[in-house]
Amino acid sequence: MLNLIRLSLKNFRNYDDLLLKLKPGVHIFLGENGAGKTNLIEALEIISTCRSHRTRNDADIIKTEADNATVEVEYERYGVKQTARVTLQKRRGRDMRIGAQKITLSELIGNIKTVLFSPDDLMLAKGSPALRRAFIDREICQADKVYLNRLMRYNGILKQRNALLKLIKEGTAKSDMLEIYDIQFAKEACFIVSKRIAAIGELSKVASKTMKEISNDKENLEMIYEQGSNEITLEEDFLKLLRDNFNKDLKRGYTGIGPHVDDLTFRMNSMSLKSYASQGQQRTAVLAAKLAEVNFLKEQTDEYPLVLLDDVLSELDADRRKKLLEFIKNKEITAFLTATDDSYIPNDMGIRHIVKGGKII
Repeated sequence: MLNLIRLSLKNFRNYDDLLLKLKPGVHIFLGENGAGKTNLIEALEIISTCRSHRTRNDADIIKTEADNATVEVEYERYGVKQTARVTLQKRRGRDMRIGAQKITLSELIGNIKTVLFSPDDLMLAKGSPALRRAFIDREICQADKVYLNRLMRYNGILKQRNALLKLIKEGTAKSDMLEIYDIQFAKEACFIVSKRIAAIGELSKVASKTMKEISNDKENLEMIYEQGSNEITLEEDFLKLLRDNFNKDLKRGYTGIGPHVDDLTFRMNSMSLKSYASQGQQRTAVLAAKLAEVNFLKEQTDEYPLVLLDDVLSELDADRRKKLLEFIKNKEITAFLTATDDSYIPNDMGIRHIVKGGKII
């Protein structure tokens, strides 16, 4: 069981020096747009995965006049207190630590697990395949260190293979040099796809159940993993496909098959959510998928993740808001929720914080 004790920020966005004491339960951050509410959600993302849903550039997060920004969380797990800290540096990259010990990205991810739900996530069903691949990978990586490390290895091999394809196309490298990369690529691709298929199978079961509850048994939701080619889970089949597609890959200058081009399909009542569902149905499906993420991490790690809700209540209708808040309350989940006002939130729910100009009052 994870309990957060405090969140500390220094030179992070519009926060000069913040110390926020925390308790289990729901924390509601209220304030006008631009006050710094989303910055708190972003800080918790950083301490969880070292990523932000708003930017890929650390310099955007660090205050203009500062050289670095720090996020630190003190927490307790099974009676043991610990700290996690991430320092973003303009000139020297990132410094990640648990206690005094310097750690790697793979050691940070999964230590404090989170599920983020922002307005951008409402595009999950109809947005780009990259959004859905990130959705899959984020959850599996937080639950499975082996998957995280092998996904990082796969991405490295893919980058090297693509670079070699360009050299072969330019005539400065020979095609037989691809063999070693193809063997490594096929091994990691096989592992990643197998893990994704299994995870989506579990997520789909939970999302389907949640969808029925939210829609009062009117809608059935399926989540199906879609490969860019025919379904392949064996190394030898990946190898054959790479060889069969060599000329195509050479012409375009990059690898056109593999888990980096796969997708996730949402189906409602056997119909494509992307093509046929209404906006309301799409939002219900995304909500069900997000709640399934929470349950997936609980089942895989025996610990509920922190739920980060960044200004999503105003995007949902009254019934969906009620279902979401009931889910969080009934499971006694620690959640961080931002809003411009609390009219959507029951008076007896959560601890309210007023955010104004980079301060919490």
